[in-house]
Order: sequence, then C-alpha cells, then structure tokens
Amino acid sequence: MGAAASVEMNKPADASDIASANSLDIARDEVIRLRGALGHFARQAGFNEVVYDASDLVLGEDSDKDFKRCVDEVIFIRSALRLSTQKATRSRRALMTNIEEKKWDAKDDEDYASDDDSSTGSDSN
Repeated sequence: MGAAASVEMNKPADASDIASANSLDIARDEVIRLRGALGHFARQAGFNEVVYDASDLVLGEDSDKDFKRCVDEVIFIRSALRLSTQKATRSRRALMTNIEEKKWDAKDDEDYASDDDSSTGSDSN
C-alpha cells in the first residue's frame, strides 16, 4: 500500500474534512479518488467486480442521502486502511522482536558455551 496508505493516514478517519465541506461533489470525488487509488487491492483480494466510480452511492434521488453514503464510504475506506496499516506494522514489529530474541538467545548460548569451556569442573563450595 505504501504511499497511498501513508497519505490517507494523515487524513481524519471520521472523514470530517469531507463532511465539513457539505458538498456532494467533493464527497463523490473523494470516493472516486480513493477507489481509483486503492481499487486494485480489492481485485487482488478476490473481488470480481470493483466499482471505481460512485454510481452505487450517488443514486440521484436524494442528494442528502447520496452525500451521507459517500461520507460513510470514505470513513469505511480510511478505517480499513488504518487497520491494514496497523496490522502490517504489528507484523513487522513482531518479526523484528523475534529476530532480536533469536540474536539474544544465540548470544546467551555462546556465553554459556564459553563458560562451560572455561570451567574446571570442580565446585568451590
């Protein structure tokens, strides 16, 4: 996801930037932009049909409802990006922690091996 996700992470998850504009055109354009930028991930995930425009949200019958559907879709996409990005971050951290633990384990094994080699086998107590 890279660049697209990092750009979206700087935007409010609640889509307040879109909602405060109170413009169906702005909300629709944001949905189209997000779907265009990220829609290929839906295809990779196995979705057969990906709607890149907002025709499923902007029905033309009630502009207030169309606006709300668009804002809700922006919230959904941004929230999904955050979850995906957080999961990737957690996985990356877990991997790094595992690598560091293995380094420490290996170092401890070396320390014990050198202690065993230097011991005389007799206990002073």
